[in-house]
Amino acid sequence: FNLVASQLIGFMVVNYICTDDELYTREYYHHLLTSCPEKVAMMFLRIFIYLAVAEVLFAAGHSLLHKHEWLLRLHIFHHCCTCPTWTANLLFHPIDLAIEFGFPAVSLFFLHFFFFRDQATLLVTYLIFQLWYAYDHEEFLNTYHVEHHKVCDSLYVIYTNIKGDAKKNRLRGYMRKELPGLFWPRKMHQEKTS
Repeated sequence: FNLVASQLIGFMVVNYICTDDELYTREYYHHLLTSCPEKVAMMFLRIFIYLAVAEVLFAAGHSLLHKHEWLLRLHIFHHCCTCPTWTANLLFHPIDLAIEFGFPAVSLFFLHFFFFRDQATLLVTYLIFQLWYAYDHEEFLNTYHVEHHKVCDSLYVIYTNIKGDAKKNRLRGYMRKELPGLFWPRKMHQEKTS
């Protein structure tokens, strides 16, 4: 479901929203970068705004998933990978996916249609958005989000390394209670050898 939903959104962006064929050429971006510094500056500003809004919405949704009992049961599926790879981004309950990624994705389209109306900015931002969400779980890049999966800490953001209130994070305890030994092998091994 998650892979199909992601591909469907990408299909919509490419085929129905960012329809200018010129956007998909190197020449377009080369010309933009070499001859239009004010357009480039505005594009970077818009990308920053898009990603900042997406970050706030992602952090709000992700923190809810770590704090509320009925949402913990959905989010635990994603956190079953304590040594994640980029494929961990495919492990989501559909409601979890809607909360964590739906609101940030919708914010990109909202900003595009109601404020900026710049296809190049939307396309570049959408590519950053999709690729970063996939690769921030890659263990070889060793991002702070990989560490979040290893220890289930209170890092609820995606682009920065700002942690939330650890006292309100209930997912770690819930995982240990509901799934003893399955996802915490180091601790279980230490207890057996003691």
